[in-house]
Amino acid sequence: MEACNILSRCEGTCSQVAQLQSAPQTLALIHQNLVSITQTIATAGRVPSNIAAHDVTERRIDHGRQLRLMRDYNQGSSSPPIASRLLQEGSW
Repeated sequence: MEACNILSRCEGTCSQVAQLQSAPQTLALIHQNLVSITQTIATAGRVPSNIAAHDVTERRIDHGRQLRLMRDYNQGSSSPPIASRLLQEGSW
């Protein structure tokens, strides 16, 4: 849209100076667009890497949680069986 405005201002004047002045304005506009495109691409590149880092972190948390839950699961209990405790307490 801005490029059209620059060109329409240039068309109204027949002066070569006005035409020469429109060239840097157009180049500045193109530069701004390229910077915007570059920023968009850079942002789009960060999104998948952030998602991948999140997934890895979640898997590590789940793995750690599973390890904590399974720690000492197969080892016997140090407390006596229920029947033995009841006999010791005299509740039997």
